[in-house]
Amino acid sequence: MRFLVLVSALALAADSATQTHKRATPPTVDELVGAGIGFDGSGGDFVRIELRADQSGYLGMVAAPNLITHDYGVQIYKVNKWRLDGWRIACDLSPISSNAESAQATAELFVQALRLNIHGDKRQWKIESTLHMESRVEQSNAETKDAIASAQRK
Repeated sequence: MRFLVLVSALALAADSATQTHKRATPPTVDELVGAGIGFDGSGGDFVRIELRADQSGYLGMVAAPNLITHDYGVQIYKVNKWRLDGWRIACDLSPISSNAESAQATAELFVQALRLNIHGDKRQWKIESTLHMESRVEQSNAETKDAIASAQRK
């Protein structure tokens, strides 16, 4: 019996070794259109980016409500142009709100997440965020919330 298990394991290993590996293909512009939302690594800043099919969009940032810097309000930027280069995105930003300063943004795509780096040109601040498509967050949140509510009723 052990011999049969060993032969089966070797056959599976040999079969998987002969299979060709496919590389993931980078997304298209159309696949990235929509809103990405999330917090920075510390949870102190909420970030939203809206990417449009014409490769423009908007970016907004606000400190979490429990932080004193929340009183500064939402910083809004126009994404004049965003460019996709394989798994990377570069955004040309223009400040719109009076509390926003000149900034740049770049991002890398990882599976279903967008790792966005925003940095100010003058004061050298930096925000690193992991964003997820808003539609995915909303659907997953609703499903888990409903399932928990259902379990609590039992």
